Parts: sequence; C-alpha cells; structure tokens
Amino acid sequence: MQARKVVILVLDQLSTDKAQRVVDWMAGGACAIDGQTFWVAEKTFMFVPNQVDIQSQRPAPSSPSPSLKDIST
Repeated sequence: MQARKVVILVLDQLSTDKAQRVVDWMAGGACAIDGQTFWVAEKTFMFVPNQVDIQSQRPAPSSPSPSLKDIST
C-alpha cells in the first residue's frame, strides 16, 4: 500500500479471528494513506490507495475495517 498499489488479500486459510486482525491492520494502513477497503468475497478484501477509483455495484463498507462476522453471513 505504501507504494500506492492495490492489494488483494484472500484470507481463506486463516481463522476468522486471525483474518479479522489482518483486515484491521491493513484497513488501518489504507486509512492512513486516505485509501479504502472493499469486501470482494468471504474473507477476500481489496485495499486501494486514494488515487485509484473503484466502481462496483456493491457498496463500500461503512466502517474503515469491516467485521468479518457481519459480512460473511
């Protein structure tokens, strides 16, 4: 993210608690550079810097770090 590139994380191999910690940490980094976090699929997230424009029919999460328990159900 510091290089201003899009990062996609697939966290299928992690427990929900550990995946949440990774999402929180990455979302914090994205927020620090005025970027955004997007939920792509269950335990799959995309973190984008502020100069990247993402168009999707799915709304961006309302919080900077989405809860895996809320979006996977």
